[in-house]
Amino acid sequence: MNRIIFVLVFCGLAAACGPQESASVDAGQDASAALNDMVDAYFEENLELNPLGAMFIGDNRYNDRLANSLSKDHLDKNLAMEKQYLDALNEIDPSDLDVQDRLSYEVFRLDRESAIEGAKYPFHLVPINQMFSLPNFMPVLGSGNSAQPFVTVEDYDNFLSRLDGFVVYSDQAIVNMREGIEEGIVQPRVVMEKVLPQITAHVVDSAEDSVFYQPIANMSDDFSDADRARLTDAYTVAITEKIVPVYSRLAEFIENEYLPMTRETVGVSDLPGGDDWYAYLVLTNTTIAMDPQEIHQIGLDEVARIRTEMEDVMQQVGFDGELKDFFEFVRSDDQFYFDQEEDLVNGYMELKDVINTKLAELFSDFPKADYEVRPVEEFRAASSAGASYQRGTPDGSRPGIFYINTHNLRAQPKF
Repeated sequence: MNRIIFVLVFCGLAAACGPQESASVDAGQDASAALNDMVDAYFEENLELNPLGAMFIGDNRYNDRLANSLSKDHLDKNLAMEKQYLDALNEIDPSDLDVQDRLSYEVFRLDRESAIEGAKYPFHLVPINQMFSLPNFMPVLGSGNSAQPFVTVEDYDNFLSRLDGFVVYSDQAIVNMREGIEEGIVQPRVVMEKVLPQITAHVVDSAEDSVFYQPIANMSDDFSDADRARLTDAYTVAITEKIVPVYSRLAEFIENEYLPMTRETVGVSDLPGGDDWYAYLVLTNTTIAMDPQEIHQIGLDEVARIRTEMEDVMQQVGFDGELKDFFEFVRSDDQFYFDQEEDLVNGYMELKDVINTKLAELFSDFPKADYEVRPVEEFRAASSAGASYQRGTPDGSRPGIFYINTHNLRAQPKF
């Protein structure tokens, strides 16, 4: 049943679903078998209807597709499927399940109910931000250095097809953001100011200058001359006639239409219906049924506790001065910082080695996938988080990636 838990977690993250006849319970099955079949059916539908999610777990059957998850049709299908599976789950009596199956049942129920509740909120009207959005992530995939495989000729052809889906998605994003303007549901200005240079970075004069051309530059020598020539031409055309134009449309829209209509406030609660939306996000991110203000107070209490510990550290190292002086010392003294990007990355690699020697003392089960340490790509580094992680495949065939942002070395102290 451990696989069931993995399935449920994946399904809770999957974005694209559609109703199928498989969401039903066979009256002749026992409760455990019915639950297993239901979870498997939901999982398979998500693999097909959420192609990126399938790729990230190592299932490459749908690598030529990209769902337009912003369209009304897609959103309607997704909601219908969530309701259908929740109805089917209600046909199973949880008292007939053992402890492990009961846990799977409860997680599956929580995910379906959360998805149905989330459909009330207009996430699709604010689809782009500087941290997590498809226009910012497609170049990572298209670089050939991420989850999208570029090993075989078929892999290259698959991504060409996926790019067609990206064009559709991006144009849909513009349509939705225009609707968001009309409804007063827009991103903060500070967010979109960071997005714009990420978008314009892909409006290049030559296909060879595009990150999407890297798979061609790194093409295998094992490919035939005919395939190499065909793919080079196809990627050149795709970049010049699809990628550059769609990023140009996005940039023009954001700069000329969207930015002037963005807001000075930053919180979700400042949007129409934002208090309920924010409460929903708090619940789904914490699974704690507490008022947002109560959770905020926990944060304030933690800040006070950590500040006390900082003062203790200041005393332990014998620093003479106030806490603000100590902060300035560690912020400005060169001994706490690397001078070169390579040194920062190597520092994390050394830390990885130290951690690996300690893991066996704490854990008995280990993932099959290793992980790499890489700097964040230049085109998105200025607006990205200090660090982030992209998980590998469960079977270990593709390692995870720990991204460290080397854009500003003074923001990455050694300690």
